[in-house]
Amino acid sequence: FLLKTNNTNNTRTQESREIQMANNRYNDVRSNTIEEQQRLINKLEDENRQQKDMITSLLAKEQEWQMLKYVKEKLQETNEKLEITDKNNKEEIIRLRILCKHLQTQLNENINLMLNYKRHGEP
Repeated sequence: FLLKTNNTNNTRTQESREIQMANNRYNDVRSNTIEEQQRLINKLEDENRQQKDMITSLLAKEQEWQMLKYVKEKLQETNEKLEITDKNNKEEIIRLRILCKHLQTQLNENINLMLNYKRHGEP
């Protein structure tokens, strides 16, 4: 009876050791898994931050591009207006030159009339 009880106790002790070892292995694996999951979470959070930064940068570049596009359009409009103004100014200069020639001709005619009047006493 004692031998049988001793064997039973030994078996139970052995089983208890095996259970404890299995529990230790499970806890080690579980601990490693939790650490791995935490590393993965940290890595994913870093990637997420990088992607957010990239998106923010791209949005800023898009806004800058839109602003440059707007400025380019306004500059083109201004350039077109300046070309029209320049054309109008050239036309006005030509018109004024013609007017000046006409006035110069009239002035010369008036001077000649005055000279003739002074010489001959008549227009």
